[in-house]
Amino acid sequence: GLCCSSAPGDRLKPMVRSVEKVVRSYDSDPSRILDCCRRGIVLDRVSDVLRCMECLMSNENVDVVRIRNRMDISHDARDSAGFRNLVVNLRIQSTKARELGVTHHVCELQLVLRCFSNVLSPDSHRRYQVLRNCRQELAKSLLL
Repeated sequence: GLCCSSAPGDRLKPMVRSVEKVVRSYDSDPSRILDCCRRGIVLDRVSDVLRCMECLMSNENVDVVRIRNRMDISHDARDSAGFRNLVVNLRIQSTKARELGVTHHVCELQLVLRCFSNVLSPDSHRRYQVLRNCRQELAKSLLL
C-alpha cells in the first residue's frame, strides 16, 4: 500500500495572506490565486509520490490544472527556502462538486516526502515567510 499520512497545517489560506498575495503577486486579480483551499500528504518514498500522481492523473473526477515540481533537481531550492515538494493544483469534477457548483474552484495538494516534512517547524515556516516578504518588497522597490 501507499505509505502516507496527512500533512499538518491550515486547510484554508488565511484571508490576510490571500489578499496580500493577490495584491503583491497577481496585480490585484483574485482569479489567479490557486491555493486558498489546500492540503498536504506526507509520503515515505518517491515511488509513493509517483503512485499518488498516477492515481490523480487517471481519476476522471480530478482535473489537474498545474504541477510545480520542487523535487526536480533543476528547481532552485533557494526559491522555496530549501524545501522540496510537489504542488498539484486541481479541480474536482465529481457529481457532488457539480451539484455544489464548485467544479471551477482550484485546490492545491502538496505532496511531500516525510524526510522533508520532519524538518519543518513553526520557526522554519516563519523564516520562509520573512524571506518571501523581503523578496517581494525588493522586487516591488526595483519596479518603482
